Amino acid sequence: MDLNILGLIVGFSLILILNSKKIKLDMWISLLVGSLVIGLFSLSIGDVSKAFLSTIQESLTIRLFFIILLISGLGYILKETGDFDKMIKSLIAIIKNTRILTMVIPALIGTLSIPGGAILSAPMIEESGNRINLRDYKKTTVNLFYRHIFIFIYPLVGSIILTSEMFDVSKFFIIKYNFPIMVVGSIVGYFVFFNKNNTHTKKDNSENAKIKKNFIKFIYSFLPILIIIFMALILKVPFIISIVVGIAIALGKNMTEKSGRFKLYFKRLRDFIFEGINYKMGFLIIGIMFFKSILKQTGAVSDISVLFKQTNLPLFILIIIMGYITGYLSGMTSAGLGILIPIFKPMIPQSNLGPFIALLYTSIFMGYLISPLHLCFALTKEYFDSNYKPVYRLMIIPTLAVIGTAVIQLFL
Repeated sequence: MDLNILGLIVGFSLILILNSKKIKLDMWISLLVGSLVIGLFSLSIGDVSKAFLSTIQESLTIRLFFIILLISGLGYILKETGDFDKMIKSLIAIIKNTRILTMVIPALIGTLSIPGGAILSAPMIEESGNRINLRDYKKTTVNLFYRHIFIFIYPLVGSIILTSEMFDVSKFFIIKYNFPIMVVGSIVGYFVFFNKNNTHTKKDNSENAKIKKNFIKFIYSFLPILIIIFMALILKVPFIISIVVGIAIALGKNMTEKSGRFKLYFKRLRDFIFEGINYKMGFLIIGIMFFKSILKQTGAVSDISVLFKQTNLPLFILIIIMGYITGYLSGMTSAGLGILIPIFKPMIPQSNLGPFIALLYTSIFMGYLISPLHLCFALTKEYFDSNYKPVYRLMIIPTLAVIGTAVIQLFL
């Protein structure tokens, strides 16, 4: 067996083993160790060191590092300023159908880049789920599935940012192909997770003016995110500048007292830097980019492409299998994408780039969603005291629906 292929197999396996439930090493450390092992199979220590130095000096690595760090702390600021609580209260006042509300609440909370953030929506899902007699394993599934459904289209999520940069395409390009998949998943989930008895509509004789007022409150509390999206996607302002502007605005919101505003603003800024930012996410980017660099240096990507072609399996089948397994075993969408994009990118035809990106994205996402390493899954399961098996059974049809939609896009 070629040393490049052997090194990739050993390194890839090592990454997953080190990040497994038993060892629990942080993914960024697992990626660095695995990449080092892959490199040493066919490169000298000096070449591996040069590859690492080149990685951390690369403009793409630096840009992604700071973008992901800033995004990771945005949810913390929205929570600290009270904007997030206002979003939820406004939403509850606007949406009267409890089934729809039960879907929307975790989806909205999913916009916060907080590891294990599903635990924030779990108490609200319990309350709304009790109104419609939803069983605990269904509450678990609803919270898990809809908490992450916006990952397909939310431009501020790390996996879309990473995919956009690594494929050198716009975020809107990715969202365009992910959108139908998200819609199908949401609709299928609605019919699978709920039944005819799970219906409850609040009787409220409030006027439209009250709904309008709450809608305005919702928009105002969501304003920092809307500004980032508008600046980056519509005005084409560099993404990192858009994020800085959005965070600067978020830090200054909801200051009730006029005196001491300057002091409060800098206290929030300090808390954002020291408590809000998840620095491990930045290190994860370095690990991913080092892995990508090592694969390029060793030539393993070309070798693995030849090996895959020899299997005579269609590319879309390979992507589904590898994507699902990698997402499941890594327990992280961004990590799965960082591992597989360098491998599959050279094989994907430019004429069908969008649908293939969506298929890779979807396959990794669905594996990640039900992974035992997925913190949201573990926390939600414990909160509702439910088991893995009924959740897995309930997820079969939505999983087939979203992957099936991604495959259909390839042939349209």
